Amino acid sequence: MTGRYVCCQARRGLSVYDTLTGQVMWTHDGIRPGTTICGDDEVLYFHTPDQTKAFALRSVDGQPVELPKLHEWMNRAVHVVGRCFVFADDSQSKDKPSLRMSDPLLDKYVW
Repeated sequence: MTGRYVCCQARRGLSVYDTLTGQVMWTHDGIRPGTTICGDDEVLYFHTPDQTKAFALRSVDGQPVELPKLHEWMNRAVHVVGRCFVFADDSQSKDKPSLRMSDPLLDKYVW
């Protein structure tokens, strides 16, 4: 839920409602039970329970968003902050791992 919308997941679908009017903004079918859903006011991310598929939809209208690295980043994420993912990064030093935050929409690291 954000200030603009609230999502309700049913057995195999998702309905997104406007928080001011209560009207359905859009729906999406074919979402498997147990799918992880996260995101923010701009985009929603979906990750299947078996972690074999990840996809993104625009929050405002449910249209697909092409994010080539989304599957990889969702598999590696240890935490989600809005539309960004935090994951361990041991590329600098094996002895002293650090955290990195990535923004899939911008296709870059935030920090």
